[in-house]
Amino acid sequence: KAQVIAVIDCSGSMDGRYRSGEVQAIFEKMLALALVFDDDGQIPVVAFDSRTIVLPPATRENFVGYVQREIVDRHRLGGGTAYAPAMEAAMKQWNSSGDPGLVCVITDGNCDDRAATERLVCSASEAAIFWQFIGVGNESFDFLRKLDDLPVPTKRRIDNAGFTPVRSLSDLTFASLLNEFPSYLQKARAAGIVH
Repeated sequence: KAQVIAVIDCSGSMDGRYRSGEVQAIFEKMLALALVFDDDGQIPVVAFDSRTIVLPPATRENFVGYVQREIVDRHRLGGGTAYAPAMEAAMKQWNSSGDPGLVCVITDGNCDDRAATERLVCSASEAAIFWQFIGVGNESFDFLRKLDDLPVPTKRRIDNAGFTPVRSLSDLTFASLLNEFPSYLQKARAAGIVH
């Protein structure tokens, strides 16, 4: 069991991926994942550029056209890329008394707030949340690779982040979404973080 939460980049460079249907397609994959792992049948959704936008949850009832309706039509795509405020918003969407969180952060670029993001990942290693970063496109994603490899235990209590690069969101599979999550759960149980 896991609480699946989506954190999605809506900066200007993502515009083509929204309009082509790539982002809608990945929401549908994530909803299918949530219906298997999560008992409430919905995905909390946070969109971000330099802003943080908490959106209505995606459900089996509203997923058709969700991305166009809730993001493209209502929020101008643009701005910079700030991970930390969106990740903090995702933590607030997570029910800490329930199942562990699987937070999928989808972006096509490195962020403008690296120090704050690294601090958040490190401090969140005390919580039952795993951050699955998905880098889409041709960016080198050096910072996301760094987050994936932050040392344990000097920087964080356990390894609570993974990174998967994909050329296109259409290349993202269930296996890549869940790549490091099972091993995280084992480590988190051993550390007493997940019960």
